[in-house]
Amino acid sequence: MKKLLVILGIIISLNSFGQTDFNKILNNEIYDFAIEKDTIWICTGNGLLIKLQTDGTILDSLILINSNTNNNLYSIAIDTNGVKWIATEGKGIFSYNGDTLINYTTQDGLVFDFTTSIAIDKLNRKWIATEGKGISIFDGTTWDTIKITDNKKETIYSIKIDSHDTKWISTYFGIYEYQYSVINKYNIDSYGYLSNGTLIDSKGNKWFATSGNGVYKFDGVNWTQYTTSDGLIDNWILSLYEDNYGNIWCGNKNSGISIFNGINWIPISNDILNNIEITSILVISNKLKSSSGNKIWLGTKNGLYINQDFHLNIKENKINFIKVFPNPAYNYLYLTNNVNIKSKFIISNLNGQIVSQGNILENKKIDISNIPKGIYILKIGNKRVKFIK
Repeated sequence: MKKLLVILGIIISLNSFGQTDFNKILNNEIYDFAIEKDTIWICTGNGLLIKLQTDGTILDSLILINSNTNNNLYSIAIDTNGVKWIATEGKGIFSYNGDTLINYTTQDGLVFDFTTSIAIDKLNRKWIATEGKGISIFDGTTWDTIKITDNKKETIYSIKIDSHDTKWISTYFGIYEYQYSVINKYNIDSYGYLSNGTLIDSKGNKWFATSGNGVYKFDGVNWTQYTTSDGLIDNWILSLYEDNYGNIWCGNKNSGISIFNGINWIPISNDILNNIEITSILVISNKLKSSSGNKIWLGTKNGLYINQDFHLNIKENKINFIKVFPNPAYNYLYLTNNVNIKSKFIISNLNGQIVSQGNILENKKIDISNIPKGIYILKIGNKRVKFIK
């Protein structure tokens, strides 16, 4: 049966931190974010639901699971009444209305206690994805269960609901589109990272993360795959997010962030972020929509990292990509952007192996006569471009 739980509140204040880099303010594993007015709710890997202000100050911390095992909080959704719904690893789901915390399990009608993702439909029903047992639907009183496949091992990693109330379900074996009891399956590698591996953007495009094949976009007709050959910093994607400007952010497994501005992918690497699994992303845009003041929150397996003053104006394409000609090229690449001729360049193949590096020559040209024919990535500082030899 559902359980009423005693709530333990912890108030912690934090010191201010730097403005030019990502700063770690929590050591907990972070799995998901949810915004509620001027506060952020965070699901962690040790049974804590944490409430913070947008400046990173912790307001409250609720212990949902008091256990050393199976204590991950994987997903959070907020319904139309402001109730928070949390998916857990083996402990069913929780609801929290600001005063009362309730635990629902299989004893109440949930199909399985290992839950991975929660979404809210237009009728305020909760769609709860589980580890291999299908989807539970809860309207606040009645429980229903649907199975999208007969495969008993079909783990559902993520469920998202679009503006037409169509459910998009990401599994190990492919993507399922579910509407009015009709199921369509799309056979792509779609192993995303729990709730954050699927995104429905403001234009209605569906994005699906994969473990090694980059990210897929589906516009309702066509599928587009993006990989490192298109500018992604890494092909293993754990999280997806759309900011207020329509830019798509990809959190990678080991290499940092990739941002798509509708035209190009912008790789954001950082020594702090190397070898850290970025499991969730939140971008709090400046209300003035200037190039500064955007807060970037990164949930990782190694804690919460925040940059309070992210200066890159990717909406206006002010990140200067290198422009080269000719492309394809034969002996030399010529640079057309404002690049310091004292800068060093690195040329890598699509496997990430460096094939050439050195200084830019006079007249802003680079000698490529000694590298084999193929497709390469030219990097100068934090700027990149793909070219053909």
